[in-house]
Amino acid sequence: MIIEYTTKDTSLNIKIEYKVARSFKNYPGIGKAWPKETQCLVYINGLLRGNGSVIKHEKDLDNQEYAYKLATKKAINCINLKFIRKEIWEILNNKLIKNNV
Repeated sequence: MIIEYTTKDTSLNIKIEYKVARSFKNYPGIGKAWPKETQCLVYINGLLRGNGSVIKHEKDLDNQEYAYKLATKKAINCINLKFIRKEIWEILNNKLIKNNV
């Protein structure tokens, strides 16, 4: 999933990209596992400025909407303007509702 945001004066272009995959983890004494990981990458004017990552362990409930929101919360701290963060949250919530995540 990708979110694109551009300010009205086109001086700021923000692209937020989400990646969901299973990664291999070898826990000493416990064994092997493939937990689900959700990453959120924030690009501002083409440069990577922030990232957030959430890992779902085997015993956790699979709530992908919560994973998207938590990863986004960690990643958008690099955006200093509060009104832009608020607009990005609104876009994210609308996309999650539209895609039934």
